[in-house]
Amino acid sequence: MYILSIFFGHDGAFSIAKGYDLLIHCQLDRFNRLKHDFSLNGNLLIYLQSLNIKFDIVLMSNLSENIIDIEFIKNIFKNFKLKHNNTLFIDYSKKENKKHHLLHAYCSKVTLGDNENYFVADGGGIVDETGELERESIFNKNFNVSKRFKKLIGVRYGTVSGELFNTDYEHGFLLCGKTMALSQYGSNIITKADKLNEEKDNTECQDFLYSLQKQTEEELLSIIPKENCNYSGGVAQNILVNSKILNLKNIKIDPICIDSGISLGLINYFLKGNLRKINNVYLGPLPNYDFLKIFTNCEIIPSDEKKVANILKDNPVALYQGRSEQGQRGLGNRSLLINCHNDKSIGKINAIKNREWYRPFSPSVVEEKANDYFDMKGVTSPYMMYAFQSKQNLKNVCAIDGSSRVQTVNAEQNPAFYRLLKESGDILLNTSLNFPGQVLVENLMDLKYMLDMSPLKYVWLPDINQLIIKK
Repeated sequence: MYILSIFFGHDGAFSIAKGYDLLIHCQLDRFNRLKHDFSLNGNLLIYLQSLNIKFDIVLMSNLSENIIDIEFIKNIFKNFKLKHNNTLFIDYSKKENKKHHLLHAYCSKVTLGDNENYFVADGGGIVDETGELERESIFNKNFNVSKRFKKLIGVRYGTVSGELFNTDYEHGFLLCGKTMALSQYGSNIITKADKLNEEKDNTECQDFLYSLQKQTEEELLSIIPKENCNYSGGVAQNILVNSKILNLKNIKIDPICIDSGISLGLINYFLKGNLRKINNVYLGPLPNYDFLKIFTNCEIIPSDEKKVANILKDNPVALYQGRSEQGQRGLGNRSLLINCHNDKSIGKINAIKNREWYRPFSPSVVEEKANDYFDMKGVTSPYMMYAFQSKQNLKNVCAIDGSSRVQTVNAEQNPAFYRLLKESGDILLNTSLNFPGQVLVENLMDLKYMLDMSPLKYVWLPDINQLIIKK
């Protein structure tokens, strides 16, 4: 039995399962190239068609009521030969079927495994099937609601972010990561600021954001279960809050915590929680290296990790391999790398990424050496979900407070990336392979565009042991 699940909402995604095994999970914007967009576009449909699967069940969900046109979807699937005569289409977007927080919880069971509690802290929330507005929720091990809260943690953060970046709430919510980064420059607790902006000398704004961050940490820690809990929802992207959670017992954070996890949670909900646990988030489509010929202005030569490590001493290298990681961070399959000790590294990376002055870069480090560089508190961090204090002078990958959003890498998790790190002195600066505000590179066409439109010169393809060098 083949099951397709689609979430039509911001950070929309699709998931495919065969029986109780997840085959593919990918964000919709990787196909339409509009960040956070959730259109059912031609590129995605052609990809689904290439899989030669006729889906037995198609599950759909949305944040809005009654906007999914089932008959239209059926006709599309018929035209693209994605269904058979008995394909079942189920719409979970109607008001009486809304289970948004519940689906976050079911997603975390797939990414993290079973737990005694499932905690979800979201942004704007929706009205659930009981008529209650979801903000923060606790479910027990049987996925029954234990408690609801109305702290408005995510709402407050999104509203302030909208004011900070002079946009509406919906778009502000998508910029909360920038708000969190800027908050680290504050030091005083204040209750209001006359003007919010990104200017370096606006210490009043920075103090206000610092106050917001501290309030967020306090409120979330006051309601999250103190032990044995999976944590999901958009607020789980707040790395500074997550780092406080490390002091709790067996609290695990969903690496697909944003709404892109809803499609995955929906399949698991449909299967009554029996979708098998996954071991990583490298879940996107496989690259098609038949299209390598499009790199006409480049030299393509054999290469291994030793040659690439030598280039990385002074130059950025894009690492492109395997199935794309899902979420907002490059984790070694779609990553832009450079030596994190070189004083010129930030300038060379920012010539490509052009990040805001207050947003730090992150390191990837081999798991067994991580504690030499950072105070890891006895944990691993394969998904960059926590910040740890640096033990060394690593200013290129540290925030102003000396903390780093660390990815730990082992040989089983990502063999090629692990080998490259070992050849590079165990640690590299790692940022996502994309332009600022744009979607992570998915396929070779996206990769060529980034190569053509930036100073980036080198791309390593460990799947086929090739190095692309722009002439």
